[in-house]
Amino acid sequence: EFSPSTLSSLGNEFESGHLQTRAMDVAYATVSENAPLAFHRFSTQLLASGMVAKLVLSQCQLGDQMLVHLASNMMGEGGLSLKHLDLSGNLLSNDSCLSVVQLLMSAPALETLRLSCNAFGDPILLAMADVVKQTKLRTLDLSLNDMSNHGLAHMLRHVGTLHSLDVTGNDRREAEPFVLAIEDFCQSDNLFALVQLRYTPASWAPAEIKRAEAAWRARRVVMKRQRP
Repeated sequence: EFSPSTLSSLGNEFESGHLQTRAMDVAYATVSENAPLAFHRFSTQLLASGMVAKLVLSQCQLGDQMLVHLASNMMGEGGLSLKHLDLSGNLLSNDSCLSVVQLLMSAPALETLRLSCNAFGDPILLAMADVVKQTKLRTLDLSLNDMSNHGLAHMLRHVGTLHSLDVTGNDRREAEPFVLAIEDFCQSDNLFALVQLRYTPASWAPAEIKRAEAAWRARRVVMKRQRP
């Protein structure tokens, strides 16, 4: 567990220059519930150099308040080099929507963002839809949250520069809105965006799955024919 004292010691090592890294992976290192301020200081010290390109904080039990601290520390030089951020498997909810948007806007080089296995709903999709188009994001993982097919359909219409979008295991109700969005997207002018789409929950009816997959296969055929 990352207690306040552990975070403080580790942060001091980064601040003193004894530790320098471009990739920080602390997956499964639980951050203590009483350590939000210590986490804030630690993330400040870690990101101060502007060198960190990969940051993995999955399965750390990070809550919304800790993400506020992380997002604030991304501003300035803190997020300039960041290309990969993994926040999957934490305790993040719709209260983190503004923090996620701030992260995206403060990390201009960010290419991969993983938010799977949290408690996000449609508000995060609405918050991100317009912002994603202004970024260099290539991979977005939103799987295993609590998003509706209507919300996912909205997101699919705002993919921007995304090459890979994973929305598996969200809405387990009627799939029709998202299936229609897939069909619309496959007929759109944005032909070469979104090379990989993962979307199929086990609860979808076979007919719905077949419709979506047929549209996707047809689009890939057209892509191959029209690539220079």
